[in-house]
Amino acid sequence: LVQVGNNTGMINTKLEYAIQPVYYSLGTMSDDGVTYFRRSSSDKNYGLIDKDGKELTQMMFESAPEFDGGIACVTQGTKVGAIDRKGKFVIMPKYDELENMGRGRVIFKESGRYGMLDANGNQILSPMYASIGWFLEDMASCSLTGDKYGYIGLDGKEKLPAIYDAAFTFNCG
Repeated sequence: LVQVGNNTGMINTKLEYAIQPVYYSLGTMSDDGVTYFRRSSSDKNYGLIDKDGKELTQMMFESAPEFDGGIACVTQGTKVGAIDRKGKFVIMPKYDELENMGRGRVIFKESGRYGMLDANGNQILSPMYASIGWFLEDMASCSLTGDKYGYIGLDGKEKLPAIYDAAFTFNCG
């Protein structure tokens, strides 16, 4: 990213403008070659732009989409959904919370409980948990009650029962 005056653009490895410095803000380019933009400080919404400077969507998202694994979570109104890199909804904005965990998994909150979807919006795990942590080494801490913790896998199945007073990000397994 480069800034010229109050405007932001992006240069490529040939040291040429890939995106002209005409934007108020640009996000970090994802591996998919897509990021978000806003044209001015008064803009409330964000749009999508590709690595060649082509605007893929209008400025229609209330949160800045950050892509991981080909999708990004976005807010519309009071609900959250997920879009693909073309700006098409792959998970409709109907959830209270949505967190892209990468590896094709998305954690959602509905009626105060957490569950899990795949990157296409198919439910893997119904919303039954009080909390679900980040996946690392294909495992995430979880709690049904908020006072005892265990671990689930990417398939949504319990790997260790909720018998622990605390459980942290699974590491060095």
